[in-house]
Amino acid sequence: MEQRVFYCQGPEAHVWSDPDDAGKCCNGYERAVEIQRDAQGNAQLAYYWRPLHSPVVGIAGGVTPLASRSMPIETPGCAFGDEPRRGTPPVETHSGSLGDEPRSGEEGLSPLRHIAYFEALGASETGTPEWEATSAGLVVLRLVDRWVWRHVRERAPTFREFVTVRRAIARVVPGAMRAALEELASAVALFSSARAAPVNDCLMAYAQVLQDGAQWSLAADVYDTVLMNARSASDGRALPVCAVRAGLCLRMMGKLREADRVYRFGLDVASEIGDRHSAMLARVGLAAVAAQRGELPEAESVLDQVIVDAVGPELKAVRAAALHDRGGVAIVRQEYERAVLLLYEAFTLYQDVANRDRALNDLATALGSLGLRGAAHDAYFVIHSTSHQRDLRWWAGLNLMRLAVLEHNESEFEQYRLRLRRESLTGTHAAHYALFVGEGHARFGRPDRARRAFSRAAELALEFGLPSVAAGAMAARASSEVVATPAVARVVTAIRALAGVES
Repeated sequence: MEQRVFYCQGPEAHVWSDPDDAGKCCNGYERAVEIQRDAQGNAQLAYYWRPLHSPVVGIAGGVTPLASRSMPIETPGCAFGDEPRRGTPPVETHSGSLGDEPRSGEEGLSPLRHIAYFEALGASETGTPEWEATSAGLVVLRLVDRWVWRHVRERAPTFREFVTVRRAIARVVPGAMRAALEELASAVALFSSARAAPVNDCLMAYAQVLQDGAQWSLAADVYDTVLMNARSASDGRALPVCAVRAGLCLRMMGKLREADRVYRFGLDVASEIGDRHSAMLARVGLAAVAAQRGELPEAESVLDQVIVDAVGPELKAVRAAALHDRGGVAIVRQEYERAVLLLYEAFTLYQDVANRDRALNDLATALGSLGLRGAAHDAYFVIHSTSHQRDLRWWAGLNLMRLAVLEHNESEFEQYRLRLRRESLTGTHAAHYALFVGEGHARFGRPDRARRAFSRAAELALEFGLPSVAAGAMAARASSEVVATPAVARVVTAIRALAGVES
């Protein structure tokens, strides 16, 4: 079998998917990063190799700051140990970046680490719970960076820095986010002098909390940190899981090229270490990318094969994920009855509440597209009222708003429109919000506002690569009285029972 994962020759044997990267890692080169801008002005990180003045063994995926820069340059009020100033996002100094060497023509500037956090802080209001949580997350991640590079920079985290981190975390609202940050900071503190620590496990837990809160860019940043920091054999086993989760976040941000790349990396590593479960999930992720690009035959072929291959109790979650995404493709194909059956099987197979909620949301979309709006409304209402996942509550609210338009219910449309307008919708959520608001304004006699909303939807669809937005996410039938087949009728009965509604 052709080798798809390569190891460097250093003592840590870092894992790479490209043989050129493996050849340079720990062999007289260091991994550096610079910030580039795309055509829309969005910041993107670009990684490259540059020669070392003297060979230094890397300790985090081949990224090695020069040892000669062990004395950090810290500006007043902006050092790692200080908290971000209120009113402005914190500014990264040389001591906190992975690539400290100034590029020609840019003397004194260095690429930023965790740029998603700086952007989130700049976009949020100072002192709000969201700002405090993001600020604390950034400070904790910089603590992790300091700990990871301590042997190269010859400077471990200081007592003052730990105090700063604890103070920042104390301002976060009690809950899952604060608990995850406390666990991460404690892992660094307890193992501050050790060569290995469960830091990556804590980073994964923190990223999952961000992902559950639909903070896709921040979660992707943390997953990227995990991938870069992998050092031990246990870290290597976590790489495919991390890649699959990162791919989902990138897909939700509309970054399909990046998602495709990270899924393929996860597939290669999983295949190399014999992790069949993660390898199949990576294939499901690649199929989802293909479907999002409109390449439906390719997506169908991959998903159908995974469904066939995912046999046995240990692969039940994989089969559910493949059935789930195959049902999504059936919706795009307007094969709504088939979608209902696929999605209901996925719903029954999932063991975790989060994925059951996601399957239920898509099942409601299929039922609504069949014209069974009552059952769809019941399912959306359950999700909107009970789900702990913010993005799912957004989807349910969006679809309840769309159903209100189809049912000519202007008061309910306005209720959900105003409620969603107060949310921080991004990416696909923002695009669908604009589309559904345009449909509502058009239905209720506000053509000028409808045109503005449709224009905004078109802009967002272009930005995030969402060809289906223009046609609408749910093509509901005009008839309000639909006779369901026996198989679909059984699904409707189960959904209405879930919502506590008599059939």
